[in-house]
Amino acid sequence: MCFSNRRVLIAGLFGLGVLFVGDVARAEDTLDAILASWAKYRDEMRSVSYEADGVVIVPKDAFKRDGHVFAEDQRHPCSGRWLIDFSQNEFRIEVDAPLFNISNKAFSPRHDIFVYANGELRRHQASVTEHRGDVFSKNQPEFHFHKADYPVLTMTTIQPLLAHGYVAKGFFADPGESRQGIGAIERKDVAVRGSGLVDGDECLVLRAEAAAGSGASWFEVWAETGPLHRVRRVRVGGEQHVHEQLDLSYGFDGEATAVHGWTYVRNSSDGTPSKIIEMTVRAFRRNPPIRATDFSLNPEAGMVVRNESSSEFYSLGPKGEHVPLSKSTDMRSGAGVWYVVAILIAVATVSAGCFYLLRRRAT
Repeated sequence: MCFSNRRVLIAGLFGLGVLFVGDVARAEDTLDAILASWAKYRDEMRSVSYEADGVVIVPKDAFKRDGHVFAEDQRHPCSGRWLIDFSQNEFRIEVDAPLFNISNKAFSPRHDIFVYANGELRRHQASVTEHRGDVFSKNQPEFHFHKADYPVLTMTTIQPLLAHGYVAKGFFADPGESRQGIGAIERKDVAVRGSGLVDGDECLVLRAEAAAGSGASWFEVWAETGPLHRVRRVRVGGEQHVHEQLDLSYGFDGEATAVHGWTYVRNSSDGTPSKIIEMTVRAFRRNPPIRATDFSLNPEAGMVVRNESSSEFYSLGPKGEHVPLSKSTDMRSGAGVWYVVAILIAVATVSAGCFYLLRRRAT
């Protein structure tokens, strides 16, 4: 699909089919069948692994509000690796994607590893870039002990969950509950909004409302009416336009319920695309064996470490000692404004802002 066609697609997404009175009962029956299929998929899948490659497309005027316009649309390679243990609510997600620094108006490679296990979220981050403040050298790796509500499972990383009957737990979490981990969409969470087509396939549109003022008004899941009831589209939006959209395709290596690829679009406040991510799956394993080391991630000597819970900020010495660092030398204090155009973090504001509110409609 060409870029201009994407603009038309996003602009026309509000044209849902309306359910008339005679269709309501059939729609409710279809919803029951969809939820039953998702439950079956969860029973069959204890763990899953995916690897995918793709491209991040940044329109040339995406940073216009910051006084910078590219000569042409920017295209940068990206990749991701997922290992998810559904039975234990644990995951490991690795992402390679570009980082844009407005201070030197350039994209640089960035590698992130996220591990969520035993109720704790850890991240190893490595960026290859200049202009990172006094503490950070060009290739200085960082390690973060994040708070439980740090957004990782967002619209750009939930594809392996959606395909197998799950969704990010944070989409339906009560206020104060951890937003990490994995859960299921239940009947009380959604209402039938209408119907729509994705690549010619009829879908039932399920919507959860978000409270006013959250930055988003609603969250939608488009599921095939039959026979596999796969999730084909997910959207987050407001009164005027769609904020984010994720379209999924299936059939990797002949498996009807294995994701083959996806397209993610984030829109700016005027409804035009500000970022597109196109991904193609290169490897998939059903119920791969899980090793204890798969969900182990620890800082290494020489890393700059930030612990959000204890507010510690230090360099890890060769014998494990903590060498305190001054927050005044942190890259956030003098290195300009940073923008992450990556699979994981770029949508955190919209996604995290509405996650805990979605549940309020159902309770």
